[in-house]
Amino acid sequence: MELSPVIQVALVQAATQAPFLIVIAVGLWLAIARRKRHPGASLWAAIGFLALGLQIAFRVAASAYVASVQAAGIDWEPTTALLVYSNLATYLLFLIGVVALTFAVFVGRKTS
Repeated sequence: MELSPVIQVALVQAATQAPFLIVIAVGLWLAIARRKRHPGASLWAAIGFLALGLQIAFRVAASAYVASVQAAGIDWEPTTALLVYSNLATYLLFLIGVVALTFAVFVGRKTS
């Protein structure tokens, strides 16, 4: 049984992102587990890890979409704008994730 090119691309993309997904899952689990002790930092960490997880999911979906367009032989002209907006969304999610994780590091610290 041969998989479709779309499924193959999605699986390869997910496999290459697996280490990051594991780190994100562990980080999210730690943020939820420690929310009673550090509520502010845990909230920002959870937001950051969720944004980074969504960013990876969007990237995998965009790669699968590109594979489906190529497999179907569809003209690229109408899809380029969608790909540009998809890339902008993934970079925005990455930025939100990194900023939220930075806030998580520094929120609630006492100034000396």
